[in-house]
Amino acid sequence: MELKPEDCTYTSCYCEENIWKLCKKLQSFGRVDALNVIFISNHNRMVPLWCQKSAGPPEFMVFWDYHVILLETLDKSSKEVVVWDLDTRLSFPVPFTQYAQKALRPRSIPVQFEQLFRVVKGVDYLQTFASDRSHMIKPNGLWMSPPPDYAPIETKDCKNNIQEFISMDPTAKAPGEILTYQQMIEKFS
Repeated sequence: MELKPEDCTYTSCYCEENIWKLCKKLQSFGRVDALNVIFISNHNRMVPLWCQKSAGPPEFMVFWDYHVILLETLDKSSKEVVVWDLDTRLSFPVPFTQYAQKALRPRSIPVQFEQLFRVVKGVDYLQTFASDRSHMIKPNGLWMSPPPDYAPIETKDCKNNIQEFISMDPTAKAPGEILTYQQMIEKFS
């Protein structure tokens, strides 16, 4: 099944929910075992990404406190992996190696902005992620960006654990492992 961005649920500034919905859609096609959800952040919660729609021209960068993408392994033997990112200017999906070179650009990043990656199996993400969207409410009670028009994602046991997923502390209660850029390349290239 081929997907286009317009076939996906999308709300600007809610990448974690956009990816949850995309992961759910791909699960319905029987592909969840090949999926990994990737939270990109660092201990400073300030990571640069290139080729993002919100940055303007592709050569410009944008700083996010975190960003969430979906990796799908199409062929385990050849390690053919693609990235699903609804916020990128690159193709949809895009080969992982191309995304790593063009959107992550590790050689261009000062050490304090180096990206870390929480890698979560798609099935674990669908079963455990929850967000009440409170992280998107300003101190004055207004939304930083309008929320999606559907109910917040929650589990039977949890209404909000997004901060655990964003955290790059390996002791955080969210599932997954924390990898550096080099470890990501080794694992998915």
